[in-house]
Amino acid sequence: MWKQRNSCLENTYEFSNFFKAVTFIEKISLLCDSLQHMPEWQNSLHRVRICIMTEKEGRKESATDLQQQIEDIYAHI
Repeated sequence: MWKQRNSCLENTYEFSNFFKAVTFIEKISLLCDSLQHMPEWQNSLHRVRICIMTEKEGRKESATDLQQQIEDIYAHI
């Protein structure tokens, strides 16, 4: 579940193995690059924590867009 923390939308995803976690990162990195929105993330074995910054002007709407697209990618891994 996404949570607002300061100027960041944050969520942690869990996968059944490391390979699926890395596949997820690869897919969202392509998406983020196309949207020119570079989140911070951490990968630890089968977990990926993502922080999407929302503090810049116009970022809240694009962060919400990115959040929804990330959810779609996660649902298909």
